[in-house]
Amino acid sequence: MAEKLRSILKRAHWSLITRAHLENWRPIFELGSRAVIFAAAWLFLPWWLFLFVALGSYFYHFFQPWKTFAAFLCLVALTAAQSPSLLFALIFGAVFYYLLLIKDLMIIDRRSAYDILVLALSFFLIRDFFRGFYAPGAAAFFWSFWIAVAIGLLADSMMRFFAVDNFSSASLSVSARDAVLDGDQEPVSGENMDSDVFNDHLRRPREVKDPRFQYSSLRYSPEARIPRNRLRPVAAWLIALLSWQLLLVGLFLPLDFIYQSVIVFVAAAFLYELITGYFFNDLSREKTFVTVGVFFSIIILLLASATWKP
Repeated sequence: MAEKLRSILKRAHWSLITRAHLENWRPIFELGSRAVIFAAAWLFLPWWLFLFVALGSYFYHFFQPWKTFAAFLCLVALTAAQSPSLLFALIFGAVFYYLLLIKDLMIIDRRSAYDILVLALSFFLIRDFFRGFYAPGAAAFFWSFWIAVAIGLLADSMMRFFAVDNFSSASLSVSARDAVLDGDQEPVSGENMDSDVFNDHLRRPREVKDPRFQYSSLRYSPEARIPRNRLRPVAAWLIALLSWQLLLVGLFLPLDFIYQSVIVFVAAAFLYELITGYFFNDLSREKTFVTVGVFFSIIILLLASATWKP
């Protein structure tokens, strides 16, 4: 017994500690190697051969591949529209690596991370559109529609990915809190309540009593997720429609394609934040005021610093 205790109290050898750290970082290195292969294949191989390499790198671990597949398709479409260069190989490799981190659950706050990914891909889509079209026309009208559809699909994938997690946690916390605030019920937990009764309590719709939610008509219960989830395709198509209108309006701005891209992207990101914030029910009055203020400040700065064409 004494020998066992002495062996426990011994310091671990440095090689064991190093091996443990390497095992922790092994998934990160593996994802990085797949991103490097993705970028190198795009830079040096024909595009049709690169497509097989990209699919193999993405589906190498078949874990939740369809939840982020819309972002992957947009990235592949961007690689098809861009001529190979070292700079964009680094950019596309970094975006693909970021996508793999989200897909394989290496990032904790995945909703914020996926928001950044959606906005980054949307910016590159808008940039490629204005780089190819300088004036209104039939081709610009056609391609602006499909660019807007791609942005709507990105927003739809984000809302589909995180809708259930958002409302399941909200329904649990608010239902449990209201049970205590009512005063006629014991605190709800699995310890003092039978499992069937506990599940029945969570299934019961309850109005939100917290004054912070007094402007919301949403009932935080598992049933409340159904009508809100039905808004997802409507919200996605609304983002696509508004993005299409912004792309068409941007064609009439007498600016170079960089300013056109940035102005349209800022407006699209503003609408995206408002619509997805309403969908996830986290659009407070303060957040709305801050978002509107930042949007108009950026737009004024861009319009004031731009060089207008005659």
